[in-house]
Amino acid sequence: MEEFKNMDKLKDDFFEAIEIICKDYESKHKPEFKAGRWIVTASCNEVKRIKEINGDIIKYDDGCTHTNWKGFIRPATPAEIESHLKKICDKKYIGKKVRDLHYGNNATIVKEDDNHSWFYVSDGDRFIVASNDWITGSNPCVYEKGRFAEIIPDKKKLPKGKDECKNFLLGFVGFINYDYELPTHIRDFLDQYED
Repeated sequence: MEEFKNMDKLKDDFFEAIEIICKDYESKHKPEFKAGRWIVTASCNEVKRIKEINGDIIKYDDGCTHTNWKGFIRPATPAEIESHLKKICDKKYIGKKVRDLHYGNNATIVKEDDNHSWFYVSDGDRFIVASNDWITGSNPCVYEKGRFAEIIPDKKKLPKGKDECKNFLLGFVGFINYDYELPTHIRDFLDQYED
């Protein structure tokens, strides 16, 4: 019986040593979750960016919230973040003109091919279009630290013909005076031309 008591003591000491080692490892390698960090949810395996943490409530950039989140999320890898941002940017930017977040230059984003590809820069939390033919010699940044690049709308066409021109000017003049009549000098100018 004495042997079994020693065995129980040995077992207790062994488990206590393992617990001390685990706590020490956890304290040194425990991931830090804070605003601006990318995570992966355990339940849906979704990549999300933390907007803010308030006690047991975590808010993400996409508007979703998660309560009692501890143990249900893990840090996202750069490859997971790149894949997630690529899906978003493919839908949002392909074929569109955007304003670069760094330099304010305009670029039209084309489908990924030999000349264009996306890549994520974890240092600085940026998503960039690598391009061999980018005019300025820099690679346009379409995402940085929670902000996405602005899509530049196509320019409107100028009106053609006298009636279109008159309606165009009425729309503009309507903001200035509320009687929606063109000033005399503009009417006289338009009257010089055929309909």
